[in-house]
Amino acid sequence: LAAHFTISRRITRSVGNIVAFLQDVSAGHSERRIQIHAPDEITTIANSINQMLDRLEDTNRSVLAAQSELYKAELLQRQTQFAALQRQINPHFLFNTLNCIANIGAVHNVPEIVRIASCMGKIFRYCIKGAEIVTVREEIACVHDYLEIIELRYQGKIRGDLVVDESVLDKRMVKMVLQPIVENAVFHGLEPKRGGGTIVIRVY
Repeated sequence: LAAHFTISRRITRSVGNIVAFLQDVSAGHSERRIQIHAPDEITTIANSINQMLDRLEDTNRSVLAAQSELYKAELLQRQTQFAALQRQINPHFLFNTLNCIANIGAVHNVPEIVRIASCMGKIFRYCIKGAEIVTVREEIACVHDYLEIIELRYQGKIRGDLVVDESVLDKRMVKMVLQPIVENAVFHGLEPKRGGGTIVIRVY
């Protein structure tokens, strides 16, 4: 009778440990595994629970990986759609509009409008040009057109001083490097100044 009572108490305690463990898992501690010393039947149950948790964890990892891949695919699709929208912009429409503006300026004898429209057209054409590597000559031409617009816009308050060593004009460089630097110098350096100033660019 005493032996029977001892076995019954061990089983009851083991089952209680399993119940407490499952409650702990349901509270969010799914990474834990049950460690129990009990009769074979109880140990089999505990091992089955551990195996179930292992499979559940593997499934969760697979689901997370699938969700991550799905997110990447959706992001790529959005980027592709955005690129397609960008390609739908008709450059010829903008060029024709700028030419129209230049012609109107010429008819009404407003040379400032002609110069600005012409420079904008050249800068835009340069920006959408396919090559990412250009000559220094091309990059400097873009900066020169930008400075013309700036000088007209600020009516001489901001000027550009551009001196280039001709020996480097045919060297190659990444496109649209200099113009953003010059633009920052205008809007963050000279525009806030009451007296304006000069942007000095030396290429050698």
